[in-house]
Amino acid sequence: MPMASHKPEHAMLKAGWVAPSMPDGYDARVVVMSHRGGHCELDYFKRAGAMLASEDASAWEMPLPSWPWIDGYEPTQGDWRLIGFEIL
Repeated sequence: MPMASHKPEHAMLKAGWVAPSMPDGYDARVVVMSHRGGHCELDYFKRAGAMLASEDASAWEMPLPSWPWIDGYEPTQGDWRLIGFEIL
């Protein structure tokens, strides 16, 4: 069952940003961090089969979450968790 969208609270979120509803079949909103830092991607994760939506051929039309932070802000892992994303 998809989770409802919710409006997280954080001073550095873009005005009006709302966390997206979870697509059917996915378990988590995730931020995939590069191993070297400085780069991350937003996605959805399906625990059964350990599949990211961006790598799932059956979900290629699914929009991925939009960048929530105001320009220039570099969020911490705690910031991501606060707005409902898991870290991969």
